[in-house]
Amino acid sequence: MRNPKPFGLKTHSHCKRRVAKKLIGKSAWNKFKQFHNHEGLVSSCNGLNMTPKIEPEYIYIGKKGRVLFDIDLSDKFNSCSFRHCIGKPKTYKQCLEYVNVIVEWYKDHHDEWGFFKRYSKIKLNEDGTIKSNDV
Repeated sequence: MRNPKPFGLKTHSHCKRRVAKKLIGKSAWNKFKQFHNHEGLVSSCNGLNMTPKIEPEYIYIGKKGRVLFDIDLSDKFNSCSFRHCIGKPKTYKQCLEYVNVIVEWYKDHHDEWGFFKRYSKIKLNEDGTIKSNDV
């Protein structure tokens, strides 16, 4: 795949491909290819799925063009960086197991960030997204 389009966004315009790849970086370029024209759910940094609102972040190269550097993805519960947090969607079972592990771990351990309180209130939809507004 010559020029991946994560979520349908162009990775670069008006600059050479090798310049774009160098600025984006090898790992991000490969990740962009995995999400070529992707629509729908993604796995976010909270361990659950989300249907994201997409906001691209570009690096401008003088008057020569621009390169897609990152994508901010958000929904009503969470906001994530594509380069650092986003993965392929998980199954409902994987999401439920993740929530249960967090709740069990922080029930008996020091929890200065309030993970137990937040994750114990989570109700999931069948697609692994958050249902409850209590989070």
